[in-house]
Amino acid sequence: LIRKLRTRVPNLTIRSSVIVGFPGEEEHHFQELIDFVDEAHFSRLAGFLYSHEEGTTAGMKIDTVSESEKRERLDRLMSHQAMISAEVNRHYIGQTFDVLVEEVSDDPDFDYVGRTRMDAPEIDGQVFISGSARVGEFADVRITDSLDYDLIGHAVDEAPLLNISQPDVNSATTRSVS
Repeated sequence: LIRKLRTRVPNLTIRSSVIVGFPGEEEHHFQELIDFVDEAHFSRLAGFLYSHEEGTTAGMKIDTVSESEKRERLDRLMSHQAMISAEVNRHYIGQTFDVLVEEVSDDPDFDYVGRTRMDAPEIDGQVFISGSARVGEFADVRITDSLDYDLIGHAVDEAPLLNISQPDVNSATTRSVS
């Protein structure tokens, strides 16, 4: 199914979230997950540790995976995904994305931090942006470099700081987010 989707939908982003350390999970189950992640080649993947939650079916099971084993499996999974994500992100270099500018960057090398349509807030990677942009608005950002999970780019849709001409009300569009 994933192969068919990728063939039919250019630039498709597939993201998922998985839990490791579910009660009864054995090493061979975990290896099946790694193999699937390798085959699926997710653009974005979030991994979480299983935690007991009362009132759920899983919550009635005995937690058979130690906390240290859960952590070790999550680390292995995310190390594996980091290689996949880095490969996926390298393909974005040179492309321009519509990026939601979320905040001013704490890193002095960049002006802003945002995210693309591909990135779930507070879970997936970010875009570190140089250049003029406005927090809460979208900016066209040309990707110049990539990291394992993050992208680096420069805002190319730089609007003047002060526009004294009258806007054309028939063709004006707004791209800000409340």
